[in-house]
Amino acid sequence: MKSFILFIASILISAPSSVNINFGKDGDGKQWQVIDDGVMGGLSRGKITFDDGNVLFKGTVSLANNGGFSSFKSPFGKTDLSDFETVEMRFKASGQAFALTMETDYRWYAPYFKKDFTTDSEEWVTVKLNLNDFDQYRIGTKTGNKLTENQLEKVVRIGITTNSKKEGPFELLLDYIKFE
Repeated sequence: MKSFILFIASILISAPSSVNINFGKDGDGKQWQVIDDGVMGGLSRGKITFDDGNVLFKGTVSLANNGGFSSFKSPFGKTDLSDFETVEMRFKASGQAFALTMETDYRWYAPYFKKDFTTDSEEWVTVKLNLNDFDQYRIGTKTGNKLTENQLEKVVRIGITTNSKKEGPFELLLDYIKFE
């Protein structure tokens, strides 16, 4: 976790034009962890595996016991993303819709921000999302607020979550996340 925080801090000190999170067995995502709905009694299961250049996030979403999601997230660590306007991701996905999440508080029940992305293509897809299009949620309910530059200064964790709330398998092969 310290290496991830130091990596982000060293990049931000030099006022970069972008911040890259590269996945793969030697990449920055090695410290990320799976968090399933089991924290609330659900039965969804996800796992991540790394190869030379990507992370594979796969599993099954279950709606039993009020479940409905699986996620994988970076370790906690303060990151100022206020100099950036977009985030780009390269991925392949199937089975579920996904969302990129950003948390600005360490408490699980505090508001967080997310933006949907999905594809059922078997080809690599690159998407670019505007950071000001991220919606605020509180315990799964949209508040009507958007992500602001002030909140981008306070990001403490980034993650990917399944976002369909439908039962079934999912698979996401992720190459990178890049803030620009």
